[in-house]
Amino acid sequence: MTQEPRHGTSRHETPQHATARHAAARTGTRRTATSRTDISNSPYRTQPMGTPARLALAAVALAALVAVILAIRSCASSGGSTKSATAEDEAAAIEQAYAPEIATDDIYDWSAASASSDSPASWEDLTVEDGHYAIQKEGQVVSTYGIDVSQWQGTIDWQAVADDGVQFAIIRLGFRYAASGEIDVDEAFATNMAGAEEAGMERGVYFFSQAVSTEEAIEEAEFVLEQLGGATLEYPVVFDFEDIYDDGRASAVTTDELTQIATAFCEVIAAAGYQPAIYVSTTNTHLIDVDALGTWPIWYATGGNVPEVDYTVALWQFSETGRVGGIDGDVDLDLSLAGAL
Repeated sequence: MTQEPRHGTSRHETPQHATARHAAARTGTRRTATSRTDISNSPYRTQPMGTPARLALAAVALAALVAVILAIRSCASSGGSTKSATAEDEAAAIEQAYAPEIATDDIYDWSAASASSDSPASWEDLTVEDGHYAIQKEGQVVSTYGIDVSQWQGTIDWQAVADDGVQFAIIRLGFRYAASGEIDVDEAFATNMAGAEEAGMERGVYFFSQAVSTEEAIEEAEFVLEQLGGATLEYPVVFDFEDIYDDGRASAVTTDELTQIATAFCEVIAAAGYQPAIYVSTTNTHLIDVDALGTWPIWYATGGNVPEVDYTVALWQFSETGRVGGIDGDVDLDLSLAGAL
């Protein structure tokens, strides 16, 4: 995926959309949404915490979290001797700043699916079931079949999707513009979340990041939590950073910086009670140090070829041009290995 595959020019949009979207991204302007989803009555909205008091408390907690993490990292970078910047320090700061209230659905053991897991699924067990990949053990299918979607799939008939054998969906929650740095919600997020839930499908979400600092990563994670509003997810909240184009605002982010950015995002998501994960593809593996992110599951995209990596893959995006009932046009197809690990 060499172009903005989850946010702009890609299989997710028409050429007309691509031209308008790419221009908007380069100029930092927003494309006018003529048919923007009305989420005023949805549980997935900008103010999900119930009361102004809870929102104010969350804002104070976030500010405290940012201050503590920055202080820890500043101390480490300046050679300060009072306290070293360790993962334990930052985890403790996050837990103090957030009080998890999420009713997570622990159907899968995602800890066994982390990148550093020593129990990877064997690709020798890969078969084709009903036109898509599956992992079998002792004659039983132990993987699950899914899709990932955004507003570019248009109106989705979720019951038809489920009837076509799709078991889970990873839904784009939002994105950061590559030029202006503004954050926005995916126009179809609320509709897709509600539709997938009504159809009885398991759900996860992803956020298309163009963060250039850990502060922005924390901002993105907080935005995700606000939009979710405590919704139960069976699948992870995925950090999805991709190289858009040479003059994007995040094009100069180094591997070390991006690894810290991804870590900051995942730590906030985990502290709030959700399972974080990180999206990696064959075209952006050079952008992130997966070995340094071994705690988190990896969603790996190859476009068809079996992943050839030396770490555990929890989710595999195996096609960008899939077809399923209920969706007009191409859609990404995914395989979850969580149940096979």
